[in-house]
Amino acid sequence: DNLEYSAAIQSLIRLEFLYEEALYPETEYAFVHSLTREVAYRCQLHDQRSRIHRRVASAVEELYPDKLDEYGSLLGHHWEEAGESLLAAHGHRKAAEWLGLQDVEEAHRHWRMVLELIRDAPDTDERNQLDLTARIWLLQPSWRLGFSKQEASEIYRRGLELTEKSGDRASAVMLTLCVAQPCAVTGDHEQQLRCATQSTRIVADSSAYRLNRGGTTMA
Repeated sequence: DNLEYSAAIQSLIRLEFLYEEALYPETEYAFVHSLTREVAYRCQLHDQRSRIHRRVASAVEELYPDKLDEYGSLLGHHWEEAGESLLAAHGHRKAAEWLGLQDVEEAHRHWRMVLELIRDAPDTDERNQLDLTARIWLLQPSWRLGFSKQEASEIYRRGLELTEKSGDRASAVMLTLCVAQPCAVTGDHEQQLRCATQSTRIVADSSAYRLNRGGTTMA
């Protein structure tokens, strides 16, 4: 199989359909013309494409178990095309975590993809944990990315609803601190005080806390 595969690749290179895009650390091939790639892709039936994407994603996970974060974006793409939205969301989460603060805007794009992919997923602990994690990391650099107050408030409120549902007070505090962070830049000390009060209340109420919808806001 490997010999047939290699022969097919070399034939496509000779015919100038493919070229070697990279040799190190592993050989990578790319189409010479993007139109050729598009035609080759669209000629496949939808079910066939889905199976291929599934096989590629599975192969990446099997071949590179120690590089899943690095290949998170690739996994997210293939699992999404395979119709596996939750697995795709996990791929984008890995990509976002791998990028961290090295590329805030790209990490932010992956976290948004997580929310998009799980939007219609069943209401499970796994889905809600992904939702909450994405919201925390979207809020954390919000002051650097120019979030509107309305958008940040919506992310924050939904995050608090998830923490109330799960009883995750630590994440509730984290969300509130993320809201307070940009206040130090803008000089909104009143908002900082509200956030500090909310965080203290959450920590102090060790048994349970109720979501105070009239409490911390972005106004």
